[in-house]
Parts: sequence; structure tokens; C-alpha cells
Amino acid sequence: MFYACHTASEQKDVVWFLDSGCSNHMTGDKNIFLEIDSSSNSQVRIGNGALFQAKGKGTIAIETNKGRKHIRDVLLVPNLEQNLLNVGQLVEHRYSIHFDEDSCKIYDKGGVKTRPDIMYATSLLSRFMHNPSQIHVAAAKRVLRYIQGTLDFGILYEKNVDAKLFGFCYSDWTECVDDMRSTSGYAFFLGSGVFSWASKKQETLAQSFAKAEYVSASLAAS
Repeated sequence: MFYACHTASEQKDVVWFLDSGCSNHMTGDKNIFLEIDSSSNSQVRIGNGALFQAKGKGTIAIETNKGRKHIRDVLLVPNLEQNLLNVGQLVEHRYSIHFDEDSCKIYDKGGVKTRPDIMYATSLLSRFMHNPSQIHVAAAKRVLRYIQGTLDFGILYEKNVDAKLFGFCYSDWTECVDDMRSTSGYAFFLGSGVFSWASKKQETLAQSFAKAEYVSASLAAS
């Protein structure tokens, strides 16, 4: 059995322990639940073998440096002094746990792993894939190093968030030094995350910044 302590929110007294011995996620604090089913009652075991009676099951939110994460199927166990995250349950729900010296990181493998943050760079590099130079290879390696350092990046879609639809479009007028053509880009958001985006080189040469923006807006609206 092992324990790993992590401050789970901005409140210093809210701490979660990563536990390989308990039978389920559990907490004794009813106030941290986003939703709870009080009709769910069961008996649970913690790492030292002690048995407790659960008085409900629901969803909690943990604040991380990558945003808010929802943890489901958490049991409410009155008088439990610690907040416990079960290792097996995390793995079952497609989380991965990595230990490195004195730290522990939990990755959400089940989240959306598309990467709009590298969209422009990869789109630009793809123009030279049939005849790359050393400059292009070096740029591609830099993108790969960036990806290696940001493997836990993803898009978070949250429940119970005001689902407003909004979008942005832009054009970098005549930024291509080879043919002076512009690149259009857009991104649309619904609620907490982006769901549609694109970065595409314009097929015609825009004679003004206004025309380049108009072409970009047309692409976004099509």
C-alpha cells in the first residue's frame, strides 16, 4: 500500500490522499460534492483494513494546474478524516499514475487529446513534407520536443457550464515569404472547450488586410 498527498484546491485544508488500499474513492466532507445520491449505501474498507459505512455516492471537483477535474463515484463516509482517491478506480476510469522521485502525476488518458496549440506549426511544416530542408527538420524536432513536454495537455469539456457558442477567426496577411499568400484560421467554442478549428493557407493572393480577413471569415462561416 502507498499514500501520496496532493493539495487539491486553493484551500490549504483540502487535501486528497492517493491510496492503493482503500476500496473506493471516499471523503467525509459532504460540502465538496457537486452532486450526490444519498440512496446509495454500502460498506467500504480503507488501507488499514477498517470498515466504514458509506451514506451516499456522487461527483466532486478537484482544482488542478490544468483546470477543474471531475471525479465520479466518490463515496460519502461520515466521520472519515481523510479524502482518499483509490488507485485502481483511477486506472479503471482511464487515468494513468506516474511517480518520479518525490512527485506523483495523474494523467487523464480518457480526455480529448487533439492539439489545437500545434495546429499552425504542423500545418506550416506540412507544406514542405515532400522536399524538407534542414531548417524544416529542425523545426519539426522542436515541435516534437514541445509535444513530449506537454503530453498531459488536452481539451476539457465540463458539465453544468453555461453552453454559449462563440468563435474567432483571423488571418496573417501575406506572411508567407514564398508566395505572399495569407493563412486563415478559426476556432469555435461551446461552453468550456473548443470543438472546431482550422488553419489553412488561402488559395488566392489577398491585395489588402481587409480582403484577407474577409476570406478568413468566409472560411469560418462555411
